[in-house]
Amino acid sequence: DAKLDMKRDDNHSDEWKVKGNTRMEHGRWRHVLAGELERKVKNDAKTADNWQLEYDLDRFITDHWFWRVGAEQDEDEFAFLNRQRSLGTGPGYRFWDNELGRLDVIGQFNRLQLDSSVGELALNTYSFSWDYKRLLWGTRLEFYSTAELQLPDIDEIDYVLDSEMGLRYRLTDWARLSLLYELDQARGLGQTSSERRYLLGVGVGW
Repeated sequence: DAKLDMKRDDNHSDEWKVKGNTRMEHGRWRHVLAGELERKVKNDAKTADNWQLEYDLDRFITDHWFWRVGAEQDEDEFAFLNRQRSLGTGPGYRFWDNELGRLDVIGQFNRLQLDSSVGELALNTYSFSWDYKRLLWGTRLEFYSTAELQLPDIDEIDYVLDSEMGLRYRLTDWARLSLLYELDQARGLGQTSSERRYLLGVGVGW
């Protein structure tokens, strides 16, 4: 999925964002790879520059139960936490995965490393995530939702939520029109901060 936003008024603003994910299965192994890249320039000055890459390796013990090992890295030049790295492992359960959709739920124990301009912080978290997809209206319309809820083992942070849901409409055999809603939320010290985004774009699938 890709998003391009160009504005030409009093301020010249260019923003582009690319998101992608893929999964491959062979035997009882499954590889899941997801990435995101965002750049934004306003009046020839860069105002956003970040990327995220995540890789998960699943080993199926039965047709439904599997064990996951995953790694993730986030880089954000303009954020207070300019680098985040995590390693995690835990069990997962696949309810179904067929031509009409899938539903996976995963629980993990994670080791998180946070870097900022004032220092570094390492902590443990427990996470719960799901991956849901369902084809509707024949196969032309697809509803999907993914989310990860992190529960750090420190008193200052209650939870961190990273979620998205959306619709994809099949225009051709390979082109899809996507409408996506993203919600990132964190709560700690009695306060909640949220960031919401609505994205409309064109995606490619195979």
